Amino acid sequence: MAKPTRIICALAFVAFAIMWLRPPWIYVYPSFGFQAHVGYHWIFDKPMPYGGRLDCTTLIIQHVLVAIAATALLLWSKRVRIPAN
Repeated sequence: MAKPTRIICALAFVAFAIMWLRPPWIYVYPSFGFQAHVGYHWIFDKPMPYGGRLDCTTLIIQHVLVAIAATALLLWSKRVRIPAN
């Protein structure tokens, strides 16, 4: 595996790891029936003692965007000759 390919794969892996360690959270108001975005917090430290849950839609969109960006960079690095010093 060429050095640019390893770097791109490593950066994508780090991005995925960070997204899973600090995911987006939403708070669900059960009595009113709506949700509020409460930001990004550590996976081990929920932002609310009750009613808080992961915002899976935002997390999936982020994963898809990182995968698309990594794929585009991999294809570009194969097309453009980058010296592997």
